[in-house]
Amino acid sequence: MRIVMYQTYSGIYDDREIVQTYYPSKSDMWKALAEQYPQHEIVFVTRSSGYMLLEKDTDGTVIEPSGIQCVLIDEALVPADFAQVIVDLAPAVAVAVSSPEIPLDWNSLEDAIIAEILQEHGIKTVAHNIFTSIATFDKWRTHLVLRELGFGVAKAVYIHNDLFWAETRVPGIESNVYKHYIQYRVENLHYPVIVKDTVGVASIGIQIVETPEEAWDLLSASNRGSDVLVEELIKGEQFGTEIHGVKGSYHVLPPFRLALNDEGIVDPVVGMKFGPVLAEQYNVRQLQESLRRLAETLEFGGSAEIDLAFRDGKWYVIEINPRMSGLTSTAAAAEERTPLDVYMESALGSPVDYSEPENLRYTLTFRVPTPSDDVLRELNDLDHVIEISNVKSTVANIVFENSGFVLGGFASTAELLKELTGLRERYPEVFTEKIVHDARILAEG
Repeated sequence: MRIVMYQTYSGIYDDREIVQTYYPSKSDMWKALAEQYPQHEIVFVTRSSGYMLLEKDTDGTVIEPSGIQCVLIDEALVPADFAQVIVDLAPAVAVAVSSPEIPLDWNSLEDAIIAEILQEHGIKTVAHNIFTSIATFDKWRTHLVLRELGFGVAKAVYIHNDLFWAETRVPGIESNVYKHYIQYRVENLHYPVIVKDTVGVASIGIQIVETPEEAWDLLSASNRGSDVLVEELIKGEQFGTEIHGVKGSYHVLPPFRLALNDEGIVDPVVGMKFGPVLAEQYNVRQLQESLRRLAETLEFGGSAEIDLAFRDGKWYVIEINPRMSGLTSTAAAAEERTPLDVYMESALGSPVDYSEPENLRYTLTFRVPTPSDDVLRELNDLDHVIEISNVKSTVANIVFENSGFVLGGFASTAELLKELTGLRERYPEVFTEKIVHDARILAEG
């Protein structure tokens, strides 16, 4: 049967702003997927940038993989037109492969709109629905949904930007009652707190504030132009996990431990990740069942990443990202699958239950300054090096260049650390002493 996998991306950027190279290449990943499912016709529909899932030649031309059909469409197409392209292909099922975007993380919302249009044409879809996509796009809405469902969440105050500055917009207002309310609430939080926009990707724009006075000074300094969330910082262990599949058939993975940056928060771009974490004190089975209830209620479709914190024996849900994430390659490696396999098996079903620890392998993900091409090619040939991604980005004035490594296929933590120590001896410029040290801390808890 014909299976369409589709991805939208609303950003339009100069090709020089994001340069990506992968080992194995994205073309090789698509080719492997096609060879794994020769009975199906796979079509990938995406905007002409091919962001994240296709690579480009040196002249900027998208490299179309062999074994599948690529349909590259105009960047400017609205959801109805994008959906019509898929309708004309007459697929048996359409699978949304949502990607992150800087600075506004809203691609899954457009994918959800397209999925709803496709359903009206009688096409089966694997995608998050519109309610879930908008609820998880806005961090305050996410907070309310989680609280309503009984999950542990950080105490927070939502600040409506226009109301906070109403006296500057509405004639006749001398005393801003809403601002008085916000000041009262902010003063009664437990500090430190995190101040962040209610929409946005990753940790961009997040500020940690130590006192109520500092928080009020920050909020009152200028009109930020966007709504804000002031949230108590949960000073506990930081984790993430992923949920793969569709309603009635979810793989809820155990948690993966996440390293913190110098500011005490998770950096999803460069932070180290290890897992799965299965120690008894974390009540992993109970966590998985709670997250399964979340997935069934919100009707996840495909892949969703959950940010978690653990403190004093209790789990807190920090954020939900209904898309591919910085954890997706790590989670897929633990399942001994590729991210593309995750989405394909969401449509076709999987004979393996990846919620069960015995079906997972230990993985480690980290980023380092980019090594030489020769070293990268050597590392790509090693059994336990699952994926290497080189990214150079200057999008939205966020500049970074590094290489990400996903190590996997380990039956135990000890085996992983032994292999890492050996790699340190052979490639000290990549697997530095700090990498080995930080990995041991994450792996041993």
